[in-house]
Amino acid sequence: MSLLDSGLSTESLGYLNYLRRLLTQPAGSWEGFYQAQSPSMNFALRYQLAFASYSVAAMSQYTPAYRAPYAEALRGGLEKMLDVATWGYWRVPEPASTPGGGLASSGHVAVLVSPHQRAPVGPPSDPIARDNLQYSGHLSTMLGLYEKVSGDRTYDVPFMLHDPESGASYTYTHSEVAERIYSQMRENDFGGVCCERGMAYVPCNNYSLASNTLHDALHGTEYSWANGRWLKTVRDKMALHGPAMRGIFGASYMKDLHVATPIAFNFTDVWGLAFLLPFDCHLVRKLYGKFKKKVAHAGSHGAYIASSQFSERMEISDVPINTGFGLILARGMGDGKLASALQRYSQEAFGASWEGGEYFLKGALRTLHSTALFALAQSVEPGGENFTELFHAAPHHSPSPTLERVEGDAGRVGVFQAEYNTQERTLRLGLRTVGAAADLRNLRPAYVTLVVAGVTSRSTVEIDRTMLATEALSRDVAGSLRFGVEVPSGQDTCCMLRAV
Repeated sequence: MSLLDSGLSTESLGYLNYLRRLLTQPAGSWEGFYQAQSPSMNFALRYQLAFASYSVAAMSQYTPAYRAPYAEALRGGLEKMLDVATWGYWRVPEPASTPGGGLASSGHVAVLVSPHQRAPVGPPSDPIARDNLQYSGHLSTMLGLYEKVSGDRTYDVPFMLHDPESGASYTYTHSEVAERIYSQMRENDFGGVCCERGMAYVPCNNYSLASNTLHDALHGTEYSWANGRWLKTVRDKMALHGPAMRGIFGASYMKDLHVATPIAFNFTDVWGLAFLLPFDCHLVRKLYGKFKKKVAHAGSHGAYIASSQFSERMEISDVPINTGFGLILARGMGDGKLASALQRYSQEAFGASWEGGEYFLKGALRTLHSTALFALAQSVEPGGENFTELFHAAPHHSPSPTLERVEGDAGRVGVFQAEYNTQERTLRLGLRTVGAAADLRNLRPAYVTLVVAGVTSRSTVEIDRTMLATEALSRDVAGSLRFGVEVPSGQDTCCMLRAV
């Protein structure tokens, strides 16, 4: 079944409007982002940017002949990822100051031991050179998804991470970032990459796997062969045995001691499982029953993934974020009953609601972070096939006609379907006004102009089965076809462009 058979839901279009607005803010503007107490912990800017980007990329799968809003949002997320406000937390202490391997100086451990400690002085260190997969893994995955969705190879030429205050600068390309990750996976006897000094986590290393598969799909490398060594470590040393209450994964693998910590958090368990699904579905299925025993049920209100007061105070996790990961996992596993319960609970508890054409979780303290996860979950097909394809499948950029942009009342209108059928030589577009159903009932129709690129032959256009007159079609200076469409409020509008 084609994704076009269902298309994006109205809520997904609202999620897209919200995420796109925040990701494409001007440089230096962080409206709507949560400002974490410690950039070393789990609510920092890099995570908000990464999950918002993964959600946008997943939604783009439903409109393969319309990529512009997704590419714009992903490019915006990347530019903010390269801002020193995101990566400047990384400061590697001098070796002499960290005897014994420096575990106590690594990010999470240091914060847990001394939550009010000051960051090391001096300019920020290179955040990609070694360790710090909590940044480099997400950056590489975002670079891969941007190129895959947009076809733009901008980041295959050198780009810079620059700190204006200190003058520190580090130059990379997408391939150089991916190669740094791959090289460390080869060098480390445990097969993964340290997320911070001496510590490797299951969730972070999911993005070393994604970095490899995406770079292989885009650039023809064979980095993915290294994935198996880390996955063996997860199976042999990270997966905890015993009752469900003990947890699923040791919170971290300690490189110098060659063992995993014997404690677990709901957060690292559910995040680890959700994003491990595209890379080791057999292991996830084996552990899924254990995970379900950790789900908290709230009667008719649904279900959620709990978070301790300590975890929330230390910014390790919270209930909306845990539950968002749980919903991704449940949908990826094809567990409709649990997915429905998690969705039902979130609607009320996390304040999922509309504000104009944007849909987001107003009641979640980390609004962007939580909304991104629920938006991603909404895009995951039951069974997770398209979630796996997101990180593995080769890009497909056909020269066929594509919707280039929507002009006019674009803020009110969303494109929920866009696909070109090569056999029928037909571009099918689905348009819909976006917002709460009650708000749309009495609104006037929206008027937009569709600009379609790649139309090289004479074509006809039907709007809701009514043929447009030839004089209603025009060409711009670039040769793109232009025509106007009226979109009634609260109704779907179907456009069909056929080559004659």
